Amino acid sequence: MVSCNAEDSSYRKLLTKKTGVENIVYLFYENQNELEETLHDPAMHFNKQLKIAAQGSSEVIVCYENTNVANSSPMWFEKYELPLLNTYADIVHQYGKRILIHMCGRINQIIKPIAGADF
Repeated sequence: MVSCNAEDSSYRKLLTKKTGVENIVYLFYENQNELEETLHDPAMHFNKQLKIAAQGSSEVIVCYENTNVANSSPMWFEKYELPLLNTYADIVHQYGKRILIHMCGRINQIIKPIAGADF
């Protein structure tokens, strides 16, 4: 099996690598529109990269998202992260490939939305 690694979603990257939990909470409550715009542009760029990867020889695209609710709320997961991950799955499936999304951490509060996801 050949695999290709994919980046974190723009939401997860912003949360864990750019702003941190405390800052993203303030952003959500004080500048939600700007924050959502900030999430949109990298996601569109990544979708283009993912299409290129899905056209390669890899049978599986692996995304190490590290989803958990220890540093994010279930509501934010469903609103911001899950739609991005479903889009990733849709892109990869268009090319007849599989996607594996790695989630480590506390996911018990979001099992139902994960079970209903497209990946």
